[in-house]
Amino acid sequence: WFWADGRQQIGGLSLALMALLIALAVNVGVGAMVESFRRTFTDWIDRRLAAELYVGGRDTAEGAAMAEWLADRPEVTAVLPVWRAASRLGGAPVEVYGFRDHATYRDGWPLLAAAPGAWDAVAAGEAAMVSEQLARRAGLGLGDALVLPTPGGAWDLRVAGVHPDYGNPLGQVMVAADALAARFPEADRGRFGVRVDPAAVPALAAELTAAFGLAPDRMVDQASLKAASLQVFERTFAATAALNVLTLGVAGVALLTSLLTLSDLRLAQAAPLWAMGVTRRRLAALEVARTLALAGLTALAALPAGLAVAWVLTAVVNVEAFGWRLPVRLFPVDALRLCALALATAALAALWPALRLGRAAPLDLLRRFSNER
Repeated sequence: WFWADGRQQIGGLSLALMALLIALAVNVGVGAMVESFRRTFTDWIDRRLAAELYVGGRDTAEGAAMAEWLADRPEVTAVLPVWRAASRLGGAPVEVYGFRDHATYRDGWPLLAAAPGAWDAVAAGEAAMVSEQLARRAGLGLGDALVLPTPGGAWDLRVAGVHPDYGNPLGQVMVAADALAARFPEADRGRFGVRVDPAAVPALAAELTAAFGLAPDRMVDQASLKAASLQVFERTFAATAALNVLTLGVAGVALLTSLLTLSDLRLAQAAPLWAMGVTRRRLAALEVARTLALAGLTALAALPAGLAVAWVLTAVVNVEAFGWRLPVRLFPVDALRLCALALATAALAALWPALRLGRAAPLDLLRRFSNER
């Protein structure tokens, strides 16, 4: 009777259960996308922001003086140029970055794909690394020719690697610093990444400020830069959690409304069982259990739908909107937590109608039983 009655009740609860399914599927999909982005971005920024200190001079001359001053410091292990210039490719603006070949890049730089000997080819000025956005927009793959406009004419390169560049709306090309300086004489050559023992960063920053009178915006340490970047994501995660509660709350209200609407009908259906000796308290418990069972089946159906939503968001929406694709990761614990929240929502929605049934007057049940008979 429990399952047969539940099957009969589905017709009246179908819209509310569908609202619960959609809310749960969207929450699972969005949660998987956001958490995938979080972990991917955290790993990416740890590898991308490898230097312990980033500094920039007011112009190229001051940048060169700072680089020379830093190179003489015993605690500094490397001074890495972060030079940049602007160009256009396919009618869209492109950032061109110049770097110096170093183990920092060879060992830790995030790459989605790389040709054999990629770093050697880039260091020789024969090839370039391109961002995923640019590769998708321009249809570039490993080994393809890349013709980059420069003030002195076209620069013929080939694509040696593709790297992720999350959050940057512009395409990016990475080339050797010396080759950049030769092709772009007016490039910004005042910025550097400094490899140094993290414990020595505060003292070095203070001495550098005293020596060159640097403004605060021209020097930032790795820890502060990462913290500022991750803080933005923490706000996004908080908004996602609020969205989960809101959408499931709306589904819970729909379920409560449906159950209350059916409550009078439920009295007539439960009256024969009460007449046969089933207590009102047990009937109320069965009502809650039935609602939880229906919500649990809905949650099971929502899980594959949520994974489909996550795939669409990462493989289709992100690529079309931003030009890069996220790896889809599975988070079973988060999905189970959402299912538990959905069951709690369903239990709260079923509680009021169940209490009404449990407190129904015997005379009312007798009258309904007589009418049904």
